[in-house]
Amino acid sequence: MKIKVKKEMNLPKLAHDAWENGVKNVVFLAIDVIRRILFDKKGDSKVMQELEEFLSKKKKLERVYEQRDTLIDDIAKLRKERDDLKRRLDEIERYNNTAYYILLERDELRGAVEMLKRENRALRIRLMSE
Repeated sequence: MKIKVKKEMNLPKLAHDAWENGVKNVVFLAIDVIRRILFDKKGDSKVMQELEEFLSKKKKLERVYEQRDTLIDDIAKLRKERDDLKRRLDEIERYNNTAYYILLERDELRGAVEMLKRENRALRIRLMSE
């Protein structure tokens, strides 16, 4: 879609008109700005400055979008790492709890063995005395 470029239009007005008319691609906007420069036979430095500022802002915006995408990817990776660490921690807790119960059972078994040894000694003593 084309927009009508007038010599007296400034870049923000041109960009606004372009946006309202459905020109969302910066290339079309830049072409219209270049047409505007050609209308002005003196090579208006203000127009050139506006174009340079616009392109500079566009480049900065592209860098911001790239950084945003990188940050989104980094956040996704960190979330995955966090989930992996949580899963490992849960696994370690299960092993720790299992080890704790094994130690409790071992202590109970030691107590039972000591009790059986005492009973065995008592039975031997009783058998010897009879």
